[in-house]
Amino acid sequence: MLFHQAYLYKIQNDKKSMLALGPSVSISFLENSPNIAGNSINSVAGFLHLGLDGLYRFSFNSKLSFEMFSKLGLLSFGGKKNDDDSNAKFGTPITNTFFDTKVLLNYQPIKLLGFGLGYENNITRMTSWDYYIGVSNNLYILLKITL
Repeated sequence: MLFHQAYLYKIQNDKKSMLALGPSVSISFLENSPNIAGNSINSVAGFLHLGLDGLYRFSFNSKLSFEMFSKLGLLSFGGKKNDDDSNAKFGTPITNTFFDTKVLLNYQPIKLLGFGLGYENNITRMTSWDYYIGVSNNLYILLKITL
């Protein structure tokens, strides 16, 4: 489970493109995740991340646009509990790396309805407790309804 809130401020904004950067806060909670919380099946881990987010959007025309969104975790505070022990640790980009990038080609033929084809890459590396690295690549189709 992940909750993410970003505060983006426009750096560049013209007719065709927009760039926004800003700070973000994320809270993640993992249950029964032996890769992160330890070698026990009854394990729980939680993290509070402070990071930097960026959004770039380029419009080819009024209906077709390209978007790229990136999240980078800068500081984190995490805790774990399993059958063997429980503890909390402070993390930096040197000890824990959290990086997520999404690329989307968005087509919106009418104001109420849009379609998209996207790619997401997520990299997680943790050395706070046990060494863990995880990479996921996902392709997805998006249906967007604007009310």
